[in-house]
Amino acid sequence: MAYRELINSSIQPIFSSRTMGIGCVQSIINSTNYVYLHGSIDNTNFALIESFTTDQIKIITLPPYVKASGSATDHTAAIGGTTKLLLNEDRIA
Repeated sequence: MAYRELINSSIQPIFSSRTMGIGCVQSIINSTNYVYLHGSIDNTNFALIESFTTDQIKIITLPPYVKASGSATDHTAAIGGTTKLLLNEDRIA
């Protein structure tokens, strides 16, 4: 399985039909630079899925489009410092 770093640009995760949109997300938090996972069905209207304020790994069912940001209310905000949000999705077709 491969992983990629999420930023404040939308991506469309590639999931196999077996996982049905389930992905593993890992947050790597630098000090108080938190990260927020947003999702969308239409790649236009994004909603907050999860807030990460500590280093965590979570299994989350994801919508067709996802992005990470540095704000819970602004999905276009840049992520501060060296904080990261990593996504591992099943790429088996």
